[in-house]
Amino acid sequence: MKKLVYSLKSLAVVAVLFMSAQVVVSCNSDDSNSSDALQEEDAVEVIENSLKEDTGGLSKTVETTVSLVDEEGVYTETPYINCGETYNHNYSFQNEVNNYSADYQFTSTYMLNCNGNSNPESFSYQFTNVGTYDTPRMGSNDGSNANWSLTGLDSSTDNIALNGSYVRNGSQVSKVRYMNSFTSTLTYSITNLQVNKTSYQIQSGTAAVSFVGTVSNGNQYTYNGSVTFNGDGTATLTINGNVYIINL
Repeated sequence: MKKLVYSLKSLAVVAVLFMSAQVVVSCNSDDSNSSDALQEEDAVEVIENSLKEDTGGLSKTVETTVSLVDEEGVYTETPYINCGETYNHNYSFQNEVNNYSADYQFTSTYMLNCNGNSNPESFSYQFTNVGTYDTPRMGSNDGSNANWSLTGLDSSTDNIALNGSYVRNGSQVSKVRYMNSFTSTLTYSITNLQVNKTSYQIQSGTAAVSFVGTVSNGNQYTYNGSVTFNGDGTATLTINGNVYIINL
């Protein structure tokens, strides 16, 4: 009789241990869903590619814009375009180098704004584009739009100043993350971006950037940061106190 009691007690202990094991497995399974969350590293990756020249990012479009101002003779006393008239500027950008590739189609308009004496005061530039890029860590199908005002057009200054907005949105596939696909929207507010008039390279300036990403289950993740352009072909991105150096 005593042996039977001990056996029943042993079975009860085994049952409790089995149920406990089941609870632990269940909790670990739920925790694995956290891999679906967009991490800061994902936001940094998308922001970096939105800035890089190799992926048709901001640095490349700024270079194209400032070179266009130069080509139109805006820095001279006799610009090749008329004040207050809208012009079209449509072009494509293809790139394949260093394991990076990009293919974008741009549609843009621009206008030279002058004062009452017909002296240039600012250059307005707007564009939209659609296309794709591919990097060792990420692929993207996206598009962007921008609305910029450029000042400092007279020949007495070395740099032109660019202010305005830049928005880029689309879908991305990560090649290094378990959670590999999501959509994103990047919104930039650019302040006093100084660009050399002859090299067309960014010398200084800042931009506030907001990243909003959405995963397949509809959850959204937001990361806000700032970008400082260093004038040496790099930019410093700061998010949540963390600092990242981006090669433009």
